[in-house]
Amino acid sequence: MAEASTSLPDVPHQEPPPTTNEILEYADLAIIDLKKYKTPEGRAELVREVHDAMRTVGFFYVINHGYTKEQTARMFDIADIPFSAVTSHEKEKYVGQMKTTGSYQGYKPRGYWHIEGGVRDQVETYNSKRDFSNISHHANRTFQVHRDVTRKEHPEALRPFLPDIAAFARHNHFNVLNPLLNLVSRSLELPEDTLGKLHQFEAEGETPYDEIVVNTGEVMDFLSGLYYKGTVHRVVQPPADQRHLTRSSIVYFGFANDDVKLVPLKESPVLQRVGITRRCEDDVAPTMEAWRKGRIAAYGQTTLIPGKEKGVQEEVLNGVVVKHYV
Repeated sequence: MAEASTSLPDVPHQEPPPTTNEILEYADLAIIDLKKYKTPEGRAELVREVHDAMRTVGFFYVINHGYTKEQTARMFDIADIPFSAVTSHEKEKYVGQMKTTGSYQGYKPRGYWHIEGGVRDQVETYNSKRDFSNISHHANRTFQVHRDVTRKEHPEALRPFLPDIAAFARHNHFNVLNPLLNLVSRSLELPEDTLGKLHQFEAEGETPYDEIVVNTGEVMDFLSGLYYKGTVHRVVQPPADQRHLTRSSIVYFGFANDDVKLVPLKESPVLQRVGITRRCEDDVAPTMEAWRKGRIAAYGQTTLIPGKEKGVQEEVLNGVVVKHYV
């Protein structure tokens, strides 16, 4: 279990917003209980549950992941620091150059993304590539974390908390992401460590309090030959009684290694039986690095064209059609 340091500076506590009073239709998501992962019988059961969740909705909850309520609360407190404890002048020093570098490292200001019809986003994010996590505040702010949080310089107010953030990243990678990748590998009837080897923590390149929400990224489209599809979802406005509130999220991104070529895992007996659908031909498939940088550089900056499906707009990156659900 990851342990938050008791010797680090205190941080002002951020109370989560109250539950909405509106009646909402909530999605019925599968719950993956990692306590079962400790036994062979439990793992076999989880393989089936993860398979079914990823073949249907693509979202699921993870419980008994080893991160306590107190640790989670502290991380949300820390996640507020890049936004409330850093001046506008200092933020300018750390603004990311997404369009030119293909990296989210640093701040993404509100209004950078073009949504549709002249509308600009209201999401401020602070991102750290591999050496951090992603903390996000929607209509507000977001904090994002990617693996080793010590490789890049960060705003001064955040630096004392880098050990906390590093521990958070390692916990998510080794205690949540790795077990899930092992389960997905087994669901494809591959050696258990197949996907884990493609998502190494130290590889070069750029994840309610009791539950972690997991969604399938589009790279799984490539690796599974569309057997597991990236989650289709839209971001909508919060309930009316919460629209005036700051909403925060902390995201850990589990990227594949930069040198991984995004082609289907043809050795999977499952894919051999059901057939493989490719997003592009293998000989022109991008690497993880090329795909990641291309997606980041283009997102919210390119002009989309109407897609064939209702409510879908499209663009082409690296010869691959990318759908945007609006």
